[in-house]
Amino acid sequence: MASNFLYIFDNDLRSNYLPILDDFIVKVNQDPSATLSCIYLFDPSQLKVQLFNSAYLGNHRLLFLSECLQDLGLVLANRGISFQIVLGNKASNLNKVLVDRKITDVGFSSPVGTDEINLFTLLQQSDVNLHQRFQHTLFAQHELPFDLKELPHSFSKFRKLVEALPLDSFFSQYERLTKVNDALTTSETITKQLYIQFEQSFNLFCRHPNVEVALKEATSNRRNFNSGFEGGETNVVAHLHQYFSLNCASSYKETRNFLDNWTASTKFSAALASGSLSPKYIWHEIVKYEQLNGANESTYWIKFELLWREYFQWYGARYREKLFKFSGINNKKPLNSFYAERYKKWCDANTPSAFINAIMNQLKATGYISNRSRQITASYFVNELNLDWRYGAAYFQEMLIDYDVASNWGNWQYLAGVGCDPRGKRQFNIQKQQQCYDPEGRFIKRWADKVNNTALDSVDAADWPILSDEGVS
Repeated sequence: MASNFLYIFDNDLRSNYLPILDDFIVKVNQDPSATLSCIYLFDPSQLKVQLFNSAYLGNHRLLFLSECLQDLGLVLANRGISFQIVLGNKASNLNKVLVDRKITDVGFSSPVGTDEINLFTLLQQSDVNLHQRFQHTLFAQHELPFDLKELPHSFSKFRKLVEALPLDSFFSQYERLTKVNDALTTSETITKQLYIQFEQSFNLFCRHPNVEVALKEATSNRRNFNSGFEGGETNVVAHLHQYFSLNCASSYKETRNFLDNWTASTKFSAALASGSLSPKYIWHEIVKYEQLNGANESTYWIKFELLWREYFQWYGARYREKLFKFSGINNKKPLNSFYAERYKKWCDANTPSAFINAIMNQLKATGYISNRSRQITASYFVNELNLDWRYGAAYFQEMLIDYDVASNWGNWQYLAGVGCDPRGKRQFNIQKQQQCYDPEGRFIKRWADKVNNTALDSVDAADWPILSDEGVS
């Protein structure tokens, strides 16, 4: 019986360093009767408001995703690999593909999110050979210096354990690994046919009514606010090389907390979240940069941030559904609730704080805010507004162009005091943060030029209107 291989793309939208796909390519090249096809499952219902009053996927990330898919379709077609976007319910469509194509082997990156885990759990009930591993991380699971069940309870302990390994030489293997990526065929006719096939599925994706409207809005916002993010492996690799050519890495630690500067931080996060770049590739390029320009605290800090991301990937894999629990991983419920008015004011950039409003306006307009801004506005959400942290995490999930399930929910847990921070809840002094990072008010002037004197609440705890000297405030 001929082997028919299926690779399912998800948050790994690249052609380089995907060990499972590489292995499938080698096997198909060795067996002329074998076939290989790739799909991306997309459910348009992800654009609708769901749990915690937010959609799973917002306009900014959808635009970035569409560019990733379009670029990947061209690259795969040029390598003789069939790739289609499959629209609709993921579970039923996946079952249909397995039957119609008589699939014998299925490969995919090990997921972290519970929805994705549940989807791929269905495959265990089918009569196919499963091939999966973590391909969005620096380490493979067997390379970790501890069992996943023994994941350290703090990032500091995790970092000390992994930094005891020779990481620079460990990840320098990246260049050798990517050379496995051979093409299946060089036939120009087949390449053209495969790209036409992909384009048909891509056009159906773009013309879906919900998708089409969202893409137009996101494109308009990108043009109006001059966002630098462009999706697709080709674009993000070009950005990576440009970033390191500008010597920005040597001053990264000093600039990374700037609120509104494109070159102040690496801007690799969207590429990492979509899987357009492997973190191994980034580490490999940092080492090359250090060899040419010298290593310093800033170049180390980029590695530090990659390890921070890495910790939360394994944190998500370790705790799974607890990543989304109100009581977090410690079963300790925070003293927060849900106040609809406060939540809406935070989302609408209509709070009493001009600084918070500026951050939230920037997020809505561009789909991106700095790491410092995320911590500040999340602290305000949890500590000043006393809101259920999950609603804030879900809003970030919808709005952020670089949303990553483990990093987003893990960091919100960390700040809310229900996650991996042994010191408990983190609280930022908003005024102090404003004085430190926007002392001249330029950021506020750009993103929240109108002073808002709105009171935090219009009703008291018993829903009675709050009165001022003039009447209802």
